[in-house]
Amino acid sequence: MTIFKQITCKNKKNNGFTLLELMIVMALMGIIILVGFPNFQSLRQDQTLYSEASKIKSDLRYMQQIAFDTQNTYVMTYGANSYTLELSSSPNTLLKSENLEGNVKFQESGTLRIGGDGIPAGDSFPVIITLVKNNLTVNINIFSGGKIEIL
Repeated sequence: MTIFKQITCKNKKNNGFTLLELMIVMALMGIIILVGFPNFQSLRQDQTLYSEASKIKSDLRYMQQIAFDTQNTYVMTYGANSYTLELSSSPNTLLKSENLEGNVKFQESGTLRIGGDGIPAGDSFPVIITLVKNNLTVNINIFSGGKIEIL
């Protein structure tokens, strides 16, 4: 019976990691996290700003569609950290009112008119609406043909 125990002990392998291997892996993970965390924070700020710009673009597209369908002129009034969409011939007809989130603000106040053909009114194009958060900016460009893009 002792011979059997000796044979089984010799064939048994030692599975697992040493303490040194685990410490090296933990140190590498710590370095990766320290390098990546500041980049993640700025990405989050960029995403908040871009998300608000996308929401405004979507609302402008909606306003264009409503203006075209009803053949009426609609107005977007924006300033500070909010904007409204309303029928221009009847200022009490509010289509939508929104507040910007996450400390995002408009760089300046203004008004944008969309005619019954769904095209912005005015002489100078593109109309540029700038959103600001901390030192980051995003521009929403509205072109004479009605195209809207975020830059």
